[in-house]
Amino acid sequence: MILDYIGYTGWSRRNMGFAACVLVAMAALYNWFVTPHSQYLLAAEKYENVAEKIEKTNEIINIELQLSQERLDEISEQFLQKRQELFEIDAAKSFLEDIQSKAEKNQCFVDSLRFLPAKQIAVEDNNSLDIRQYQVDLSVIGQYQDIVRLLDSLQNRKQKVWIDTINLHLKDQTTGLLVCDLSLSIYALKVKEVQSHVDDSQ
Repeated sequence: MILDYIGYTGWSRRNMGFAACVLVAMAALYNWFVTPHSQYLLAAEKYENVAEKIEKTNEIINIELQLSQERLDEISEQFLQKRQELFEIDAAKSFLEDIQSKAEKNQCFVDSLRFLPAKQIAVEDNNSLDIRQYQVDLSVIGQYQDIVRLLDSLQNRKQKVWIDTINLHLKDQTTGLLVCDLSLSIYALKVKEVQSHVDDSQ
C-alpha cells in the first residue's frame, strides 16, 4: 500500500527499491530489538511475581521455624527442670541404701524397712527414657523432733522425695516415744542411648 502510494507520487523505481529496503530494515530492527525487549520485560515481571511469592513463603517458614525453636527451647527447659527432680539410677540406689544410717544418725530406731519392687513408669518416649519408681515402707521409733529431723534429712536434696503416707502414734507415754510409719517414693531417670543402625558391610 505504501509502495503504491510512492509509485503514485511519481517516485522512480530506484527510489522505490530503496524505500522498500528501508522498510524491511525497520521491520528487521523492530524484530531484533523491540520484540526481545518486550518479551524480556514480560519475563522479568513474571520473575518478580514469583520472587515475591517465594520471599513471602520464606518469611512464613522462618517465622514457623522460629516459633518451633522457641517451643523446643521451652520444652527442653521444662525437661531439665523436671530431670533435676529425679534421681540418677546409681544415686537412687545410694539413697535407698542410706535410709537406715540416716535414721540412726537422727536418733531414730528403725523398727521395719521394706523396699518394694521398682515400677516402670509409662512415658510417651519409652525408646529414649526409662523412669522407675522406687517405694519404701519405713517404720521408725523416736522422739518427735528426731523424727522431724529424719524427714528433713531425707528430703533436703534437689531430687524430690515424696511422702505418700505418714502415720504417727504414741508408743510410750512416759518417754514420749512415737512410732512413725511412712511410705516414701522416689523416681529415677535413665536416658537411653539411641544407636543408629550403620551398615558396616561396605
